[in-house]
Amino acid sequence: IEQLKQCVERLQATNGRLEKEAILADYKDNEFVKKCLWYRFNKYIVFGISDKKLSKIKFARNIEEVVDEENYNLIDLFTYLEEHNTGRDEDISIVAKYINNLTPYSELIKGFISKNINLGVQSTTLNKIYGKTFIPQFDLMLGFKYFDDPDKYVPEGTDFILTTKLDGCRCLII
Repeated sequence: IEQLKQCVERLQATNGRLEKEAILADYKDNEFVKKCLWYRFNKYIVFGISDKKLSKIKFARNIEEVVDEENYNLIDLFTYLEEHNTGRDEDISIVAKYINNLTPYSELIKGFISKNINLGVQSTTLNKIYGKTFIPQFDLMLGFKYFDDPDKYVPEGTDFILTTKLDGCRCLII
């Protein structure tokens, strides 16, 4: 966890894009740091625990149990929360055990679980450093007014997809 903390502190301490890319490149061979960043930036993985729920930790049950730090692997916690992403009190208690046993890293753990820790990078930057498919992305393309000049955009006989934009939101219809 110490290496993840150092990576986060370095990223937060610098503003330059190139410097941030260099920092991320320093951790290219560190699978633990990369996996934590993957969990933080992957929009398709949700933990179901917000800052408000994390504030309940001081009231969580069964947190007096103390276990060796080696038994508290952060990736195991993320994997558990990925599977049990309802934010139940039992899940909050498990998070509380991690935080109580890894106190120097409590804010770091909370930031990754709530996915609101600010590192000053985006998934596109991570994909640039760690590979195009490191963080899955799905974005809708910007549209244009097809019916104003249909032949300009789609030659006759060509298959295409038509999507509708409603109330300022892009919508995909398949």
